[in-house]
Amino acid sequence: MCAKIQQKSYSAKETPQKIIFNTNSPQQETIHFMKKTHIVIKFCRFFLVISEKQYTFANIINVLPKLELMNNYKTEALSEGIILTGKKSKHRYEIIQYLGRGGFGITYLAKETVTIDGIPQTHKYTIKEFCLSDICAREADGSISVSNDHLEEFKESKAEFLKEAEHLKELSHAGIVPVSEVFTMNNTVYYVMQYLGDTTLLKFIQQHGGTLDEDTALDITRKVAASLGYLHEHMMTHLDVKPDNIMML
Repeated sequence: MCAKIQQKSYSAKETPQKIIFNTNSPQQETIHFMKKTHIVIKFCRFFLVISEKQYTFANIINVLPKLELMNNYKTEALSEGIILTGKKSKHRYEIIQYLGRGGFGITYLAKETVTIDGIPQTHKYTIKEFCLSDICAREADGSISVSNDHLEEFKESKAEFLKEAEHLKELSHAGIVPVSEVFTMNNTVYYVMQYLGDTTLLKFIQQHGGTLDEDTALDITRKVAASLGYLHEHMMTHLDVKPDNIMML
């Protein structure tokens, strides 16, 4: 069993010595998670309670925030069939499905068909598009636009997102989804990740009847903690650790 963390957006600020993401130390991040999100350790406690008291999956899901339903996003997602390609990239990614969104971006499932030795092969990818949900709009040609009032905020955030994406591309860890390419298009930034299927930790729990035994819960928690530790060593914080962002392989 393997658990991989799927990345989200972090605000990045560069200093002469190092890059600090969101200026949070691992300790501050832990405090932030405990106050604002259902971190994996807290969720593991749910697992243990489920194992001991046989709470149902419905009991647990009711306490998780329905963030997407609570937000009124202003920016439309790209339509299926749209082709994404960078100016320097030879890759052509076709959008085949909208996967989700947050305050900093929209995530898509995409495919690319290449011919190797005369045989066409189709590969799938997950693509993250930078898009500030509360200030960005989608133009008819697919590009992102913002009003003059928010232009500086958009430019600064986009530059930070690009730095983050390039930094992610340099990482290499068994528990972190690798970033294979970063490019600009449609007045925004995209980064491409390996597609690992659609079995999130949340779905994994459902598939096991809403309960996990203690050994399985601890095994998942240790692997996720090791991945977060690697990010912290590289001066990065995730800020959105939740079952929907953990992929099971």
